[in-house]
Amino acid sequence: LKDLEDIQVIGPSDVSQRGGIFSFNIDGWDPTEIAMHLDEEYNIAIRSGMHCVHSWFNSRGINGTARASAYLYNNEADVMSFVSAIEDSIKNKK
Repeated sequence: LKDLEDIQVIGPSDVSQRGGIFSFNIDGWDPTEIAMHLDEEYNIAIRSGMHCVHSWFNSRGINGTARASAYLYNNEADVMSFVSAIEDSIKNKK
């Protein structure tokens, strides 16, 4: 997803330095709008906001993010569904 034109990934760009948490923003969307859209249209639950680190976000001028997390109970199909939902959402928003 980091290669999509309208998405900003928050955190290291090197995948080997990332964990199972993916924080991002989409141009023209409020983070809460992203989370609500994915829930209502795709039945995908993610978090939005400043994730209890307001000082970090405020010091960088970021008004929160959308955040997806993967864990042991998720599989590749779950991840691909998320990626597809984000790609479709960006395409259909334009």
